[in-house]
Amino acid sequence: MNSLIFSPHTDDAIFSMGDYISINNNFTIASAFAGIPDDDIGFKKHTLLRKEHEYACQIIGASIINNDLLDDVYGKQDESLLLSWIKDTIINYENIYIPLGIHHPDHLLLSNILFSLMDNFNKTYFIYAELPYK
Repeated sequence: MNSLIFSPHTDDAIFSMGDYISINNNFTIASAFAGIPDDDIGFKKHTLLRKEHEYACQIIGASIINNDLLDDVYGKQDESLLLSWIKDTIINYENIYIPLGIHHPDHLLLSNILFSLMDNFNKTYFIYAELPYK
């Protein structure tokens, strides 16, 4: 069965589930807020974060889907864009892993939207604890 792990940012699913992903197969990590901003510092930082994410996923054997929404420090999140991306992404997977949504506004937004959609898609859902925020 193919499985999709929603991750608020590129590092969250790896921190929380990296060991589990590495011993299982057919995982894709979908990072909601993985956009690369235009400003010089943000561009360098988020380009590096994406490269780190690609390398980590290669090591544990996970596929990647990166959304282009920016981290909340760059402004208010567009919930309609996030919702549309989630709906387009979720349809191709059977098992869906949802972060619990702790502490950070981006994490809470992603989790709340995913929880609100659970009844709309006939999938098997799993909730995972976000270890850095535990």
